[in-house]
Amino acid sequence: MRCSLWRQTGENATQSLSRGTRVIVTGRLRQRTFDDKEGVRRTTVEIDAEDVAVSLTYATAQVTKTYRAAHPPAADAPLRRRPRCRSR
Repeated sequence: MRCSLWRQTGENATQSLSRGTRVIVTGRLRQRTFDDKEGVRRTTVEIDAEDVAVSLTYATAQVTKTYRAAHPPAADAPLRRRPRCRSR
């Protein structure tokens, strides 16, 4: 199925995925009608993707967080740690 990705999501997908990679997509299903080169009216269904993820059924992935250009983390900012859970 044809899928459209825009802005940062599209940039990240371009850098992260290759042809044939199995993905999971969420978004809006869209139907559109157009005239082809021969003048025949055609209808197609596409997904306007909001999120894309690699399917981990047949692959592994390593996640790297990206930041918006306007809000990069400060170089001297302390690392945030997750709170530890203690068993009793």
